[in-house]
Amino acid sequence: VITEEEYYRWFEYIGEMNANVIRVYTLHPPGFYNALLRYNENHDKKIYVMHGVWINEEGLVTSQDAFEKNNLADFQQEMKRIADVIHGNKVVEARPGHASGIYLADISHYVIAWILGIEWDPYMVENTNHLHSSIGEYNGTYFETKGAKPFEYWLAQQMDIIAEYEMEH
Repeated sequence: VITEEEYYRWFEYIGEMNANVIRVYTLHPPGFYNALLRYNENHDKKIYVMHGVWINEEGLVTSQDAFEKNNLADFQQEMKRIADVIHGNKVVEARPGHASGIYLADISHYVIAWILGIEWDPYMVENTNHLHSSIGEYNGTYFETKGAKPFEYWLAQQMDIIAEYEMEH
């Protein structure tokens, strides 16, 4: 288990390298967020985060459809979980293979981008486009598509969901 102090030491090293942006793929333990907030509160040069939201790759490979209801519901729940975490407002129950704990550090001012999902499997994307070829354009609150394929519709929809959730909460 990586300790909060170890994360803090890594942020010190990152700052010494004159780097100011890091990417994380998924939820980290509370110590990561605590250490980042503490680092940024004590340094003039801040470290910013492009935060990823993990999606169940097995579900995508099995269904070959981004719109499959169960996997999509899990992904949307994960987006909301991460949004709550970065605002320091979440208790995440323990699950095997996933970070958990009490998240109180509001690092939202340092999150400069969301990275939703994984490196998308091209066969799943192609099949999603085929299965939902008549879906049309997405016209959401914050995002819309023009001339998009169904998978691009899906991406715009997910971006809208996380933006709406974060704005509302």
